[in-house]
Amino acid sequence: MANPEPEAGEGGPLVAQAVERMAAAKIAVGLPPLAVLGVYGLVQSLRHGLQPAEYVVIAVGAVLSMAAMVFYGMQAVSTVLGKTSPWDGLVFAGSFVPLLFAGYVIATRVLDLWRVGGSAGLGPVVVNVVLLVLAVMCLHAQWKLTEVHLLAREMAGVGGVDLDQGVP
Repeated sequence: MANPEPEAGEGGPLVAQAVERMAAAKIAVGLPPLAVLGVYGLVQSLRHGLQPAEYVVIAVGAVLSMAAMVFYGMQAVSTVLGKTSPWDGLVFAGSFVPLLFAGYVIATRVLDLWRVGGSAGLGPVVVNVVLLVLAVMCLHAQWKLTEVHLLAREMAGVGGVDLDQGVP
């Protein structure tokens, strides 16, 4: 059985493990919708002979978004441990990739729904609605991962405060 009382100096790694589990849970929610979007984009681009750039953008954007989510989640753990990297700025900028990708999918699918207008049958409408739902799931997962990242920053700040100083 694990020792419920951490020894002196063990609080940082325990908090880092908790943040790692939370980040992994949020990443696990975001990766399946991105994988489905990536496979959809790849299949459609191969089906149409790589001509429609829209499907290539969906396939590449999904892969880049998955990588950005994973790196951003790993950065949360290193933030708790107080480790900095020269890549932190790039990882932070990359955290916007899933948001921009989901926005792109939502915008193109809504415009495609408006263009279809119900005259092409139910099939394209259902596909567009499913793609919209997957993009919203990606947005939600990235939002939750950002909350984990903010929590990691707070935990890193708490870890740097000397709690042994008595308050009158």
